[in-house]
Amino acid sequence: MKHRRIGEVHFIAQNSSSISECLLKHFRVDPLASQTLFALGALYCNKIRVVADRPLVKGDHLQAFLKPKRYPVGDIVWNDIICHEDEEFLVINKPHGIPVHSTDDNLIENILFQLRKKLDKDLWVTHRLDTTVSGLMVLAKTKHFQSEFNRLLSDRKVSKTYAALVEKELTPGLLLHYMAPGETFPKKMSGTFQEGWLECSLEISKVEFWKQEGEKKFWELEIQLHTGRTHQIRAQLAQEKSPILGDKMYRGRNRAGFTTRHLALHASRLEWKDSLGSRRFTAPPAFKSEI
Repeated sequence: MKHRRIGEVHFIAQNSSSISECLLKHFRVDPLASQTLFALGALYCNKIRVVADRPLVKGDHLQAFLKPKRYPVGDIVWNDIICHEDEEFLVINKPHGIPVHSTDDNLIENILFQLRKKLDKDLWVTHRLDTTVSGLMVLAKTKHFQSEFNRLLSDRKVSKTYAALVEKELTPGLLLHYMAPGETFPKKMSGTFQEGWLECSLEISKVEFWKQEGEKKFWELEIQLHTGRTHQIRAQLAQEKSPILGDKMYRGRNRAGFTTRHLALHASRLEWKDSLGSRRFTAPPAFKSEI
């Protein structure tokens, strides 16, 4: 048995049994808890995800996420988050706190799975928002549109606008940084070119005073995203010593008694031109009323 991250275990079967029997005997997972793990897709046999109990034979490799991360999909009225639907794509106003797609330990509590189930249609991801980020995103209903939209993204012909609340006033204009490659978090950034690092470009198009708590002032930014790196906006603003409110990973902690319930970053506008004409979708952020 080899332990990985918290709650992740690996086991090589030494004799014949079932997955549920193995979980009970070796990890004290009772039958009801096993059913939950199967339902969530938190179990793998020989690197293949399993969603129902099955036999194990000697030598089989069982990987189990005994403490899968849960997401509040039951709180979402899924029809209400759809801003636009046609034969080619959906535009949704993604709620914060829900991942876009499945994770290693949770197959079903995500935007893609839930909307596929609700609409009884195939959907494909075209771009992503972090789990903690809310706002507009596009899901393709056809592979053709997915390919076309991905080409527009690659050619930087999709305009993406974000709203954010920050702890320090910044000057409008271009921010250019370089992000260290790799899957580690928080992202490491540099203000100067580094060989092999990823260019990160955004423009702060508007800065407005929002609120004051005690002696601390907070500002609302309008941001035009030029490149779409993971955690890009969060990491770039933190590099400028102005982390987003509620972003504990990048030191955006509560100050002066100011309370945040979630990350104050929202994808507020999407614009592009495709074969059918110009598209423009807007969704104002709700975080100011929720913080």
